[in-house]
This record gives sequence, structure tokens and C-alpha cells, in this order.
Amino acid sequence: MNYKKKILIVGYGQDGKILHLKSLKNKDKVVILSNRKINNNLNKFVQSDIIDITNKKKIFKYLHKQKNLDIYFFATHNISSSENSNKSIFKKNFNSNVIGLKNFLDYMTIYKKKKIQTLLCLFISYF
Repeated sequence: MNYKKKILIVGYGQDGKILHLKSLKNKDKVVILSNRKINNNLNKFVQSDIIDITNKKKIFKYLHKQKNLDIYFFATHNISSSENSNKSIFKKNFNSNVIGLKNFLDYMTIYKKKKIQTLLCLFISYF
């Protein structure tokens, strides 16, 4: 069975999970990039990869292997309601939101979007 399109979900929080499930219903191929292992029942339409999105060389190498992607960028480090905001969380959030996103945008700029069809970014910060 063929898939309709290929979706790359960067960050697997609440929004990434919702899009993942919606994409499977649409019979889309789903690739999830996260900084941690994803424990879910993956089927033949789902691929999960661990990658440091702040590492520009790794992102470029990874994206160069891909073809015809719609990218949804949800990477963030949010604090739970029981935690207090601190510099460490701010730095992680900045790195994933700003540096991580910049790496994807730099790739798209250099390669003139030949392989990337869509980039949707959700930037939410809780401070």
C-alpha cells in the first residue's frame, strides 16, 4: 500500500502526537524526529529517528537523504506546572526553538527547497 505524502514531525509533544495520529488516518507516511526514543506501536507508515536538531551537520545530512517532505516543527522544552522556570530550561528551549529551526531554514535556503515542500513551525514558550 502506498502513502499519500511524507510528513516529518520534529518534536513529539502533544501537537506532534495529534498530527501523527491525524496523518496516519490520511494514510500519510510519518517520520518522527525527537531527542528521545518514542515508545509507541509503530506501523509500516511510521518511522522514528533520534537526532540532535541543534547539530547543523546532522540535520543537513539527515534532510539530504529525504525526498518530498512536509515538515512540521514542534520542537520545544516546556516546563511542567510543578516546575519553576530557570536558566537551564530557557537555554534548552532557545536551542531547540531557535537554533534547531534555523538549521532547517538554512538547509532550505541552501538547497532552494528542492526537497522540502512545506515547513510549518509552532513556536510556543512558557516563561
